[in-house]
Amino acid sequence: MVGEREPVRAGLMVSELKKEVKKELEKELKKELEKELEKELEKELEKELEKEVKKELEKELEKELEKEVRRRFQKSSRPTHDGVASGDDGVDGAVRVDAVGEPGGHALPNQTAKGCP
Repeated sequence: MVGEREPVRAGLMVSELKKEVKKELEKELKKELEKELEKELEKELEKELEKEVKKELEKELEKELEKEVRRRFQKSSRPTHDGVASGDDGVDGAVRVDAVGEPGGHALPNQTAKGCP
């Protein structure tokens, strides 16, 4: 009788070992899958964040560019004391220079600009 119980006991031990091995493998697989999922999620989140940041930066840049264009347009179209827009003497590409050599078109007709003959 003792010999008959040994195979049953061995069979139980084998099935218990199978269950333990299965549980361990499932735990390891679960950990690996979670790590892979985390990596993929991080990559996707980074891509989404980059897109959002890029959009925000483009909006900011566009706003700044519009402000700068407006500022330059207003500055170039401001009339001076002689009724001519500052920096505009009617010659393409030429900027008048005032008596102390600063751009701005404030030189009086009888004064010459610093460094000019």
